[in-house]
Order: sequence, then C-alpha cells, then structure tokens
Amino acid sequence: MLFEKYKIKLKENSSSVDHNLPRFSLSYRAKKSDPRHVSYNILTALSENSDIIIELNTDFFDSNPNVNGQYFQQFADEVLSLGLTYSRKEFPSARCYSILGFRIESKNKKNAQKIAVYVPRDIWTNESFRNHLPICGARYYITNRPMDAEDIVNKIWTMDGKEIKNTFKLIIFDYTFYGQMGIETNLYNIDDFNKLLGYKKDGQ
Repeated sequence: MLFEKYKIKLKENSSSVDHNLPRFSLSYRAKKSDPRHVSYNILTALSENSDIIIELNTDFFDSNPNVNGQYFQQFADEVLSLGLTYSRKEFPSARCYSILGFRIESKNKKNAQKIAVYVPRDIWTNESFRNHLPICGARYYITNRPMDAEDIVNKIWTMDGKEIKNTFKLIIFDYTFYGQMGIETNLYNIDDFNKLLGYKKDGQ
C-alpha cells in the first residue's frame, strides 16, 4: 500500500493556527533517483478516474530567474510535443504568496510565467507521462468530471479561490523534490484520503 511504501504522513491542519496552511499536509519519501515516480503514484491514487489540470508558475520556483526559465520552458516544450491543450500567460509576479504554509515575499519587480495544461485521464495513466511531471513545484487541479479543455485552461486564470474550490474536487500543490504536498478540498475528509492511499489502521 502507498502509505507504507512511501512512508506517507497525512494530517489535517487547523485554520485557527495558521490561515496560510493548506487544509491537509502530506509528506512522502521521495526517491533521490527519480522522485517524480513517487509523486505520480500518489497523485494517480488521489485523482481516482479524473482528468487533471497542471499549473506551473515561475513564482513557485527559487529566486534564480535563469533556472526558473529553464524549468518552465522545458515543461512548456514537452506539453507542446504531446499535443495537450494549454494556456500560457505572463503576469506581474506576486509580491507575497504562501506555499505549503510558508510565506514568501519577493522584492523583485518581475513578471511570472504561468501555464495551465489539461491532461485527459487516458494520457495521465500512460506511465511514460510521469517523466514529464515538474519536479520543482506544481499545482494540480482534479476535476469532478471531464471538462471543455480549452475553455477551462483559459478560464482558470480569472477564477478566485472560492470558485476554484467549488469547481475542482481537489487542488494539490506538490513540491516533488522535497516530498511535500498541500491539499485543498471542500469534498474530502481525512478518512477519504486514508482509503484512497491504502492506510491500514493497526495493520488491519
């Protein structure tokens, strides 16, 4: 089971402690050789049979703009080669944002590159796709049902947090390199996640 195999630790955070924290935090043992395989297996279990939108944003990365551009462009090139539906935008970089509960402030005046990619389930479940997953931090939107790909990847840029939570059953931020996920949802509780990830209480 995934819980034991990847040493998964899952907890529900209290909003009264820190409103910047995601509702759920999940950590896992990432293989140094290729942590994307671990991340892929966990995301596959959590998303069940749903399509997935992957968002990559250079604000998620470290502060080196040259490294940011290389990671982002590599992913964008792979998306293009796979023929997936996507929307790519440039926005003013956020001055302050939170990732996995960590508050990050940027004093640099720069633009952020963002891309949203619609991944149908039949593409996602092709195991070779896991080799294309970003390792440097990405957000995954898990759909409730198949959606109009072109419409939603363009619409997602204008949606606020409340609308996003009402539209998608799960929003997962995964920082693969560090083996950390933050999960937002209005539908799932900790028992649902335990079931999806194969948690066995007291070895049962």
